[in-house]
Amino acid sequence: MVRIDDGQGKKQIFQQHWDGQNWVAGYGSVKTTDIPLYRYSEVINAIAVIRENRQTDDTFYDPRYLNETARAIVEAQPGTVLIYPLVLEDKLWILWTTAGNVAGSKEISVSQQQLGNMVVKFRALLDNPNSNLQELQATAQQLYQWLIQPIESELRENQIERLVFAQDRVTRYIPMAALHDGEQYLIQRYTIHSILSAQLTDMNDKLSPGIEENSVLGLGLSDGVAEFDPLPNVEIELNKIVRSDERDLEGIYRGQKYLNQAFTFDILAQNVSGHRILHIATHGKFEPGVPEDSFLLLGTGERLTIPEINSIGSELKDVHLVVLSACETALGGRMRRGLKLPELVLISSKPDVRVR
Repeated sequence: MVRIDDGQGKKQIFQQHWDGQNWVAGYGSVKTTDIPLYRYSEVINAIAVIRENRQTDDTFYDPRYLNETARAIVEAQPGTVLIYPLVLEDKLWILWTTAGNVAGSKEISVSQQQLGNMVVKFRALLDNPNSNLQELQATAQQLYQWLIQPIESELRENQIERLVFAQDRVTRYIPMAALHDGEQYLIQRYTIHSILSAQLTDMNDKLSPGIEENSVLGLGLSDGVAEFDPLPNVEIELNKIVRSDERDLEGIYRGQKYLNQAFTFDILAQNVSGHRILHIATHGKFEPGVPEDSFLLLGTGERLTIPEINSIGSELKDVHLVVLSACETALGGRMRRGLKLPELVLISSKPDVRVR
């Protein structure tokens, strides 16, 4: 039910509900009050954004079902809250929910462009080892003021200890642990987790707690190939992660590793089955919406395209976590709107694979 003032002291009451396509008269199974936006025109605008985002972003999390889909996440451990920053063109909504169907929302006056520019600046400062610490912390504090400060009192009142972020659009590229309140980083106050979407999060599929129970397939390229520079630390990286036999005392996880010329498409296809973690350290390029132009560089110098990866989707059935290391992830174009990371998740036909 929505009340609208006509500006002359008269008020009209509308009883409508959203049927998935349009507003229709009367109450339905989903009422306008189910959407955490309280003014009618803003609800209409938000629904339009939701509809567009669902068409352009396969992993977009529909905020109308926040409580329903978040229940398993927030009830998994006491003191957990799911925080969902919904990015609109001219503002930001911080939606949150915790156990017991306790939920709320806050409107933040920051445009998508302002937020995107700040995220790009933050990432650039983090990536530069010579960045000025004060400038970095000031940038982290501005993001904190937009994303966390508006709900600080709610976090205290609900005795929250764990923050789970289901990030939207460009907020997906914010390392939330690095946000700063002026005195501390967020990770110093809370346990922090990030998920791409509550709808894609399977709480029953978890890595086993024991190291020996999780095996890794490690693939990498350290040599320079064609126009791509060498990645000299890749060999060290794989050796530190993967323990290939009992004599290997350096690696952490048992598994297999293939470097340079040994890293081929056939090796990937024939060996990935049975591994819980797939770690690939190589050059890569991802163009949202253009899968044939997106690729990972094999050790032979050949390009492994997204369609080729999709062709072995059934072999990835055991994989819980995919780590892409050293891949090109420039914050430009559609990525500034947060569309690149979801497409990395969708490189396999298994939607609940985690990509880091």
